[in-house]
Amino acid sequence: MALSVLNIAAEISMEERVARLESNVEHIQSDISDIKLDIRGIRGEMGEIRGEMKEMDQRLSSKIDSVKDSVVALALKTEQSIAVLTLKTEQSIAALALKTEQSFAALNISRMADRVWWLMMSAGLLAVVARAFKWI
Repeated sequence: MALSVLNIAAEISMEERVARLESNVEHIQSDISDIKLDIRGIRGEMGEIRGEMKEMDQRLSSKIDSVKDSVVALALKTEQSIAVLTLKTEQSIAALALKTEQSFAALNISRMADRVWWLMMSAGLLAVVARAFKWI
């Protein structure tokens, strides 16, 4: 008899366990169906976001292309300006070299005149001294 009571209690507890497991499985199934719905919603949102990203990519690409074009134009203008400045600098240096050469030529002529002047003064002074000492 003790065995039959235990057997009945085991069957009841086994039925309770199975009922609890079935209940838990039903909750799990409902949770999974909720998750599936959420995933479908997320997929739809991701599709929308993907479309928005493509539009943004196109807008950014056009803006980048316009900035690239302006940078290229600016670089070209800068190169032209540098070429013009280089030419002007070379011309200025050539003009300065010519002016310096002319100044040195004038300086050499001036120094030659100074030498002749000193030579004449020295000759005159020597003549005066020679006359004073009665060398002449």
